[in-house]
Amino acid sequence: MAGERLKSRFGFGCQVTVRAPVNPSEDPVKVLSAVDQLFGSSSRTGLSSSAEFVVAEYAGDQALTKVYEQARSRMTISVLRRLLRQRQEEGSTSFMLNKQVAAGGIVVFCESEAESPLGPITVYIETPELEHFIDWIAPDLRGPRRSFRKR
Repeated sequence: MAGERLKSRFGFGCQVTVRAPVNPSEDPVKVLSAVDQLFGSSSRTGLSSSAEFVVAEYAGDQALTKVYEQARSRMTISVLRRLLRQRQEEGSTSFMLNKQVAAGGIVVFCESEAESPLGPITVYIETPELEHFIDWIAPDLRGPRRSFRKR
């Protein structure tokens, strides 16, 4: 199973919380389905008390399988790394995804809420090993720069 492969690669514990707004024009079941498409089902998923958000909580990095894989296949690792670094706090970080394309199981990162017209899916990650986590999910692809000299 892919999640087990990911867990052994990262090897540190993390808590993943996913939060997606539910607009008056949206069906909460469809928003929940979009979250499930990307992160899998969670026993701790539901609507907020005001029914304005879908919230899902996951223990471990298995929920991030599609993010991990699609960041590589879609060549967006550097974007993810930059977003994780920008929103980094002590022991936690977050990133946003376009909610509309998430319904199709596709990962598209957003730099601002405006990039997702119906509101973004926000993914919060907490781990005591944040630097290792960022290096694992979005390694720095900038290798040592080579200098080319004319001969």
